[in-house]
Amino acid sequence: MPWYLFGFSAAMFAATAAVIEKWLLARMNVWQMSAWFSLITALLVIPILLTFKGSLSSLSGVLWGIILLKAILEAVQFVAVMTGIQRLGISTTIPLMALSPGFVALGGTFLIGDALIPMQWGGLLLMVAGMYMIQLEGDSVWWRPLVRLFVDRNQWVILLALAASVAVALMDKSILSSYKIPPQIFITVQQWYLAGLFLLLMAIRKTYRTEEPILWNRNLILGLIALAAVTVGYRYLQMRGVMLAPVALVLAVRRTSVVMASLVGGSLFHEKGFIRRSIAAAILAVGAILLSQAV
Repeated sequence: MPWYLFGFSAAMFAATAAVIEKWLLARMNVWQMSAWFSLITALLVIPILLTFKGSLSSLSGVLWGIILLKAILEAVQFVAVMTGIQRLGISTTIPLMALSPGFVALGGTFLIGDALIPMQWGGLLLMVAGMYMIQLEGDSVWWRPLVRLFVDRNQWVILLALAASVAVALMDKSILSSYKIPPQIFITVQQWYLAGLFLLLMAIRKTYRTEEPILWNRNLILGLIALAAVTVGYRYLQMRGVMLAPVALVLAVRRTSVVMASLVGGSLFHEKGFIRRSIAAAILAVGAILLSQAV
């Protein structure tokens, strides 16, 4: 199968995951969904580990610690995004998370000295324009949409998620390039850590009796399994695409998921202004493509 079909399939799976997450969050809280989703996903990634010919004992204690730190950051990002979907809706949260490449680019510029070329600055400007469209809420002053992400307390979870995504992206680059850790080990161990972290947090919440019981039914169980399956699926499809083409090209196609999720999710859940936000998501995706493809 051509690389672009892998990329487009990964985008469809990622958009499907966002829609399922929104559906699940109407039936359980963020912590419950995170714990059960992570546990099921940890089981589903075991076959990936079986493709590794070495041994887990070959990992140094430092690497175990680094992967744990990365898993904690992933957990923060995931909870922040899920909280955003629950509070703000899928057609607002998912497109705003498309700002992540811009924050990563700026983070790389100011933290590790990466230089941006004119095309990349153009991509950043498109991303600002897309964010402006998403944040339009009948404001009386033109600049309000530009700062809403920073002054609206309900949107601070998005800022937290974006900050975590910058740290995660920089750590991914460091772990896979500097430490030469096999991807199979990296993905599997990280997912086991995530499952352990979320289950521990849920147990603590139960201890302090802040955890409401889940009303289990067949659809809820199938929803969790489906979410874990499509999440593993889009990660696998993206990885297969990267094996056939440059990472930038695959990620460019993969980022069309923000448009799909905004359109489909906004329509299914009857979110106000989802068409405008979907157009804004497309602008954000183009900006992300310019950032990722510039050399």
